[in-house]
Amino acid sequence: MKRSDVRDMGEHILVNIPASKNDKPRSFMVIEDNEMDALRLIRTYISRRPLHETNDRFFYAYVGVDVLDNLWVSNNELVPCEISYNERFALSAFAYFVCGALSLHLVELRIPSPVVRNQNARLECHFDLDDETLYSVKWYKDGNEFYRYVPRDMPPAQVFPLPGVTVDIHNSSENVVVLSSVQLSTSGVYRCEVSGEAPSFQTVTEHGEMMVVALPEEGPRISGGRPRYQVGDTVRVNCTSGRSKPAANLKWMINGEPADPKFLKPQKKIITGREGLETTILGLEFVVRHKHFKRGDMKLKCVASIESVYSRSNEESVEGERPQRASVLESRGTVAPAGSRADRVQGIATTDRVEANLK
Repeated sequence: MKRSDVRDMGEHILVNIPASKNDKPRSFMVIEDNEMDALRLIRTYISRRPLHETNDRFFYAYVGVDVLDNLWVSNNELVPCEISYNERFALSAFAYFVCGALSLHLVELRIPSPVVRNQNARLECHFDLDDETLYSVKWYKDGNEFYRYVPRDMPPAQVFPLPGVTVDIHNSSENVVVLSSVQLSTSGVYRCEVSGEAPSFQTVTEHGEMMVVALPEEGPRISGGRPRYQVGDTVRVNCTSGRSKPAANLKWMINGEPADPKFLKPQKKIITGREGLETTILGLEFVVRHKHFKRGDMKLKCVASIESVYSRSNEESVEGERPQRASVLESRGTVAPAGSRADRVQGIATTDRVEANLK
């Protein structure tokens, strides 16, 4: 915004905000205020501008100045401010309000999470410079700078060593940073900081968290089960996940339906190794009822999952008690009259079940 965009109209000050890439031209008025004499504040600000200053920006060298000590900083010259603390605060708020409508701003920050260990991660920071010229883009992990992009430098990209962070500089730019083969230590809070060129050096920043996960090398295991149960028996089984970080979430299914929470035993976690990989154990215990058998079988399934990047399951099918041979043969006497096609088909099916039971 130029000095000509702020016009003293006597009873009010008219502020014209020029068009930007995202905003239409607009204006507002600064009027008299009994609690804070805003007109006088802005007029004082204008009058304090150093006479030798030729830059036409209205807020030249204002944003970023410590308004508690000085009003102007120009060519390393400090010009004392003679207005009160509250007045300086109000004037600073006015400056940031107007500059905020014009200056560069972040459009979108993309921090992938979760990311699987040993894969690459693409971090993106998209911004709108508006009328500013880009000075630098800096990336930080947990407060430590690891990547800097300054267009006027040759080469413009620079990497700073940081444990757990390996930058693919050839595929990184002012908007993108690619991290190669991420590890558990790559997890953390990532911040993008974008700064405009002199004289304002306006800066915008945003952050996001990235979590790297180590997936299990094997699926969940079911242990403790028997090959056959009958009504009244107690099922006691455990599901054990493979080693991972974070720990896998486990859940039990009975015949395709989630197990009653009352059947679940308290979940246990075991941490092993220097990386602190975790194993989860979830027990299932219940008394068998008729409803637990579907066509004579009961299916017990354990599902292990981690966020949205991993899901594996293991299922065991157990039998209910089968009828004895004598009772099966006795039931054959109740079938349709001999010689009918229905009799031949049913007799074969029944014999198959008996032979299977005798094996």
